[in-house]
Amino acid sequence: MEPESGSGDERLPVGTVVNGSYRITGSLGVGAMGTVYRAEDVERRTPVALKVLHGFLATDKEASARFRREAFVGVRLVHQNCVPVIDFGAMPDGSFFLALELVSGESLGDVLQREGRLPWRRALHIARHVLRGLDHAHREAIVHRDIKPDNIILTRHDGDADFARILDFGIAKLVDAHSHAITRAGMSVGTPSYLSPEQAVGGVIDARCDLYSLSIVVYEMLTGKTPFGDLEPRRRLYAHAAAPVPTFAEVAPGVDVPADVEALVNAGLAKAPAERLATAAEYLEKIEALLQPEPEPTAPPATPVAAPAPRVRRGGGRVARLALALACVVVCLVGAGALAVLRPWRRGAPPAAPVAVAPQDAAPAAPEVTAALDALEHGKTCKARRAAVARLQALDDPRAIPHLEKARIRPVAGKNANACLTAAADAAIARLSAVRAPE
Repeated sequence: MEPESGSGDERLPVGTVVNGSYRITGSLGVGAMGTVYRAEDVERRTPVALKVLHGFLATDKEASARFRREAFVGVRLVHQNCVPVIDFGAMPDGSFFLALELVSGESLGDVLQREGRLPWRRALHIARHVLRGLDHAHREAIVHRDIKPDNIILTRHDGDADFARILDFGIAKLVDAHSHAITRAGMSVGTPSYLSPEQAVGGVIDARCDLYSLSIVVYEMLTGKTPFGDLEPRRRLYAHAAAPVPTFAEVAPGVDVPADVEALVNAGLAKAPAERLATAAEYLEKIEALLQPEPEPTAPPATPVAAPAPRVRRGGGRVARLALALACVVVCLVGAGALAVLRPWRRGAPPAAPVAVAPQDAAPAAPEVTAALDALEHGKTCKARRAAVARLQALDDPRAIPHLEKARIRPVAGKNANACLTAAADAAIARLSAVRAPE
């Protein structure tokens, strides 16, 4: 007979079956509230993360309420950027357990500890995943209240190595337009470095407190530090409420971040909620605009400058007539070229797929490059377009770079239909940037 679970006080040995449903296969970590185990759903034979409340907290009403809240909230969060709760139950000693989807990956906190600050495009890419999860939660009237790097896990999904998902809704609040949660002065809930002013010193709690906390996370990803992290915890709380946010240059001299990105973060860090970004959807829209590929610099059309006419006393009329005749020849030749380009379109032929324009002394794009570019733009599925990215990388033609940059984002119904190929496109761009352009 398999051993049955006992007290949540003690580490459960491998092989223990919890609630007759989940067999412990290993330990994932221990926290103040409980232990998280790797387990297997006995019936479905699928891996899960099992969060077990410490036995000595079984009679703690606040701890038990937090566990129940996380279970109640978690089952409502059916979104790819949130980690859902699968099951909830009681242990024999009266403590509780949560079964959650087991996600393979690394917390953003661990990434920042290892790498320090991140490139601004990568930071905003991670932030937009979190914003999608928050937008879903806020639409369900759920405010997380503890957004921080340790509650964001980065996993690989559909080719995206930085696919972010939100963890731990244990101190989340349910709010709606008619019933706002109130934090009393002196009663802060959350992590001091990431608390909104209204959480720090008391005030109405709504979705905008999550946006403030996320802005602190973005600030940290870009500079390697939180804005008030050097202060002791109590002074840190009041700094969130009253102190101006240090500029990026003050906390990270030499940091290379566009001014528009810093301005967006500051908009999320406004002290008064009414002056802050209002919704996760609005925040996400502004990030998407900043992540649009920069347009290629194009040289302005050359302005023809007439050579100074020779100064002649006689025969000037003949020179002028000769110059006019030459100008007519040039115009005719240019017009003939334009008609040659336009003639297939006038016959009803579809316009050719865009192809990188090579200098006049460069070789034309190979047919296989043209075919791959056409597949990148017109592929019916993201999988097909990702295959085109791989072909372009293998063909080693740097003229594909502008098309790859453009293909990183393909807005469809408010989402990026090319999200599955973003990482592959970045790798291809890096590869092709190192290749010498064909002559």
